[in-house]
Amino acid sequence: MLIEDTNLGEGIFGKITAEFECTRTMLEQVYGGPLAERRPNIHGMSQMRRNALRTLHRQQITLLRQWRGMRQQGKHEAAASLLPSLLLTVNAIASGLGATG
Repeated sequence: MLIEDTNLGEGIFGKITAEFECTRTMLEQVYGGPLAERRPNIHGMSQMRRNALRTLHRQQITLLRQWRGMRQQGKHEAAASLLPSLLLTVNAIASGLGATG
């Protein structure tokens, strides 16, 4: 986890999880059933990309941890050199999810 304060981290994660579940519920209402059944192509593509996206997520967390550490140490130039790679992970994850717009 990137947040050292576990209570804060759990609170933020709880909000994200609640929003995810709310979104899933609303989409299932719009589509008239579970997304895996109503949109099998989208579901299949996301399942196929799952492992690659996990790898990208891990890389992003590592880069973000390094970037934050360098900034805390006052190594702003070194931290800035990580930004292109960090931003590339954001773009790659969005592309892999099929939500770049």
